[in-house]
Amino acid sequence: MLVGAGYDEAYTLPLLAPADVARAGFATDAVIEVENPLRAEESLLRPHLLPGLLRSVAFNAAHGLPDVALFELGSV
Repeated sequence: MLVGAGYDEAYTLPLLAPADVARAGFATDAVIEVENPLRAEESLLRPHLLPGLLRSVAFNAAHGLPDVALFELGSV
């Protein structure tokens, strides 16, 4: 239904930077930290889908596409 309404499905990474989690309004102290992440700045398992989607919207806006409509079906 969402694709038919013009939304695009996003596939975001399950690892996030602490700043992305904090910007989305989630406390970083209750989030699981990965012991050996591939990238040091992406060391937290996502507590919610919102931080990854917000990061995708910001990326699109920075590249001249401010009107994006995204959704994601995923695990947290």
